[in-house]
Amino acid sequence: MTEESAVKVCVRVRPLIKREEADNAEPVQLYWKADKQAIHQIDDDGNMTKSFSFDRVFSAEESTNQLYNDIAKPLVVSTVEGYNGTIFAYGQTSSGKTFTMMGSEHTPGVIPLAMADVFHTIKNCPKKEFLLRVSYMEIYNETVTDLLCDSWKRKPLEIREGNYKNVYVADLTEELVTSPEQAAGLDPQRRK
Repeated sequence: MTEESAVKVCVRVRPLIKREEADNAEPVQLYWKADKQAIHQIDDDGNMTKSFSFDRVFSAEESTNQLYNDIAKPLVVSTVEGYNGTIFAYGQTSSGKTFTMMGSEHTPGVIPLAMADVFHTIKNCPKKEFLLRVSYMEIYNETVTDLLCDSWKRKPLEIREGNYKNVYVADLTEELVTSPEQAAGLDPQRRK
């Protein structure tokens, strides 16, 4: 990956959920408009008052698969080639982070799509040897928690810097995986 593309900030606009649609039986006045690169604040008269630019804005009509192919897949492929990569979701409660990252039974999210691509790419490289480890962590209120250990054993974890300025989370559980299904089976959301 080139240096100027090392960090990308994208926004996904979530659609109204059924409860919100029911609460708003009358036409809803939207105060935000989005295009592929920006979100614009709209006043009562329909005029743009502010704009916020991003590397990419995904509309409510765009699928998780589109988001994955445009943003995440190039990063996933580069990690199999040896580059470090991180994809994370940030936002307020009920903004769609879990749906985007995990998806549902019929609409896979970024993590299941990435796992499938990683193992597909590994399968196409028979002359290389791979060791794949999976961790699940949560950062909430500036506290890092290991989601693979039992809840009664959880304690806040520390972010540290090691040799060669690599950053890591101390004592974070890592599980070896050999298939996308095994990685999905570790997912704390699915183990509940």
